[in-house]
Amino acid sequence: MRLKFLLPFFLLPFFWTVSLRGGDLATKDDLAKQEKQIQAFGERIEQISKDLQEKQANLSEEILSSKDKIEGINGDTAKSDYQLNQQKERLDLLEKNLLLREKEKSEKFTLINENLTNLEKSLLELNNKIEKVSTEQGKFSLSSKEEKESLEKKINVLLEEVTAENDNLRKRLAKLEKTVYLVGVYYTVKEGETLAQIAKNYKTSLEEIIKANKIEDPSLLSIGQRLFIPQK
Repeated sequence: MRLKFLLPFFLLPFFWTVSLRGGDLATKDDLAKQEKQIQAFGERIEQISKDLQEKQANLSEEILSSKDKIEGINGDTAKSDYQLNQQKERLDLLEKNLLLREKEKSEKFTLINENLTNLEKSLLELNNKIEKVSTEQGKFSLSSKEEKESLEKKINVLLEEVTAENDNLRKRLAKLEKTVYLVGVYYTVKEGETLAQIAKNYKTSLEEIIKANKIEDPSLLSIGQRLFIPQK
């Protein structure tokens, strides 16, 4: 806003009065000089007013800029809090999965140890039967015809028992192999995913996932289904 100054005319009588010296009136030159001084004074005041207005405008801009920075900082803080909460949730989930895996590992180790103990007993019984067959066969050459026929029947029975025990052991070993997946992660199936995609993402084979989860039809996945992904 430009200031309109009437100051020279207002102060003119004052300066005209004080310029009286020894009863003489001020000359025209003195009055002109005084008017210039007053005009310069008014221009100086106007310049100061402009400077103040500019400083006020700059200050307003700085205040707005500071406000934007504060809002930006608040936004960054909120974003950091959100990311921190996400990291905490992820950590909690990992800890729960780790505890669950440790529990399952312990249970599977117990099951495997029990199965191995049973297999060792079965193998011991099988070895005893094989030794018995060998012993009976050794007697076979020294026996009479009737004894040979009786021993032959015993040997055949023992051989059948050994063969059946071998088949049983093979089945139990195959079943035991399915429980050996001790290392892996759990994954929840999302919409549109296939078992092949999940296997590729985790760098494992489709067959391993099918075997570990006893999946009959790989195409029948459901959203939210929980899978164990074996890792080697």
